[in-house]
Amino acid sequence: AGDVNIPLDSKPISSWPTHFNLVKVERIGKHGKVFLTIPSLTSTAEEKFINKGEAPGDASLLDLDAKNTVFYVGGVPPDFKVPPSLDLPGFIGCLELATLNDDVISLYNFKNIYNITKSIPCIRDKLAFTQSRVVNYFFDGSGYALAKNIESRGKFGLVTRFDIEVRTPSD
Repeated sequence: AGDVNIPLDSKPISSWPTHFNLVKVERIGKHGKVFLTIPSLTSTAEEKFINKGEAPGDASLLDLDAKNTVFYVGGVPPDFKVPPSLDLPGFIGCLELATLNDDVISLYNFKNIYNITKSIPCIRDKLAFTQSRVVNYFFDGSGYALAKNIESRGKFGLVTRFDIEVRTPSD
């Protein structure tokens, strides 16, 4: 199977509200979905963007060897080659990596952290069962983080889901 890009037709990230937004990526077999949920600041309404994609070929499993798989959060090292569609500036704002295959992941589980500061607080304004187990980091656009030992979270199989909550700073 090859790479598949699933773009979202949402407004630019710089115009998102300064509350956490939910980005969810799901893969079931060769079918993928990307969900973006942006909460309203004035009501209980949410703005949702959903797009689907399908991996080419006959393979239906996401076959990742945990010993050779790297999961970067917030950006990639300067010498890391990415496809042109992913060659974007580093993320600026607060990230909260909530779950990987429904297993809560704290940002303290990173193997290495590069150019990230914890000095700017990322306030949560919603309650969740994971709140006490989740950590926030502020990304200034120049750093990234590397998730630690994903093998302990189980093998990637037929269903793989990444949930990331994103908040950008207000201008």
